[in-house]
Amino acid sequence: MLGCQGFIEDLDMIDLLLLGHRFTWYNSNGRSMSRIDRVLVSPEWLELWGAYGWREQEVTGWMGFVLKGKLRGLKVRLKEWNKVEFGNVEGRMKKLVEDIQDLDVRGEIMGLAPHEVNLRKALFEEFWKLQKFKEASIVQRSRSKWLSQGDANSKFFH
Repeated sequence: MLGCQGFIEDLDMIDLLLLGHRFTWYNSNGRSMSRIDRVLVSPEWLELWGAYGWREQEVTGWMGFVLKGKLRGLKVRLKEWNKVEFGNVEGRMKKLVEDIQDLDVRGEIMGLAPHEVNLRKALFEEFWKLQKFKEASIVQRSRSKWLSQGDANSKFFH
């Protein structure tokens, strides 16, 4: 087991200590046992969970029920975060394009100050970041559509 812990540390992961029995699954003959509720997370994910109230959630009952309840609460908070972060990509991109065009016009008329050049560069970086988010979203939606309407990996399609 010590080798396993070294492996986990080498991956820069954290083994969350869950409450309950040492093993969560036993074979009927008693020879095989496993802990199937083990969760490995990176320190960044642990910080994100803490930021979204993982520890503050009060759920009581059986450990599986507690985990399910906390994951449900995390899902709600992550949906809120997603809406804030990625909700209005089109509107944010339109605003960035307008700001960049304003700086371009100002640069043609009287030149840009060094801080305005840096601002223009930062606006472009933000624009391309949002463009990548938009493209990734389109790819994910197309895959989702393909999965629901696409082939069943049958011989016909090969």
